[in-house]
Amino acid sequence: MTAAATTTRQFLTFTLAGEPFALDIGLVREIIGYDPPTRVPAAPAQVRGVINLRGTVIPVIDLAIRLGAAPTPVGMRTCILVAQARVAGELTVLGLVVDAIRDVIEIADADIEPAPTLSARVPPELLLGLAREDGRFLHLLDLQRALEEDARLPLHAPAPAPAAAAGT
Repeated sequence: MTAAATTTRQFLTFTLAGEPFALDIGLVREIIGYDPPTRVPAAPAQVRGVINLRGTVIPVIDLAIRLGAAPTPVGMRTCILVAQARVAGELTVLGLVVDAIRDVIEIADADIEPAPTLSARVPPELLLGLAREDGRFLHLLDLQRALEEDARLPLHAPAPAPAAAAGT
C-alpha cells in the first residue's frame, strides 16, 4: 500500500428526523424491528425504555430526542439499531430508535468534511463530519460524543415533570 492510497471506512446509513445519518459499521451489532420497549420510571425523555435482547437488558434511546429534535414517530420502517459505545467510560450496548435503515456504504477519509459550526439541526461537536451521498450530505454521527453527559441533553437525568394543567 502506497502513501497515496486512500483509506476508506464502512458506514451504515439511516434516516433520523427526516435527515440522512451514518454510523461507523464497527459500532453496529445488529438491526432489529421496532417493538415498544418496557418503560423505565423516572428515565430521561430520550430513553424510550429497555428491551430484552437474547437475555441481555439494553436501554433504548430515541436518538432524535437526544439530538434535540422531536420524538421519532413509529412507522412501518422504524427499527432499533443495536450499537456499542463508551458511556461513562464503560463499553455499553444500547438500542437506537431510527426512522429507517438505508444502506452500508464506503466513505474515503479524504471525502469526510468538517461539520459546519453554523448547523442548527445537529451540533457539530456530535459529528465526525459530513460526507456526500447522492447529492445530499450525510451526518456522520460520533456516537460516543452524542451519548456523553454534557452533550445536548443529560442521558441519566430524569425527564422533566409534565406541566400542571391550568386552573388546578
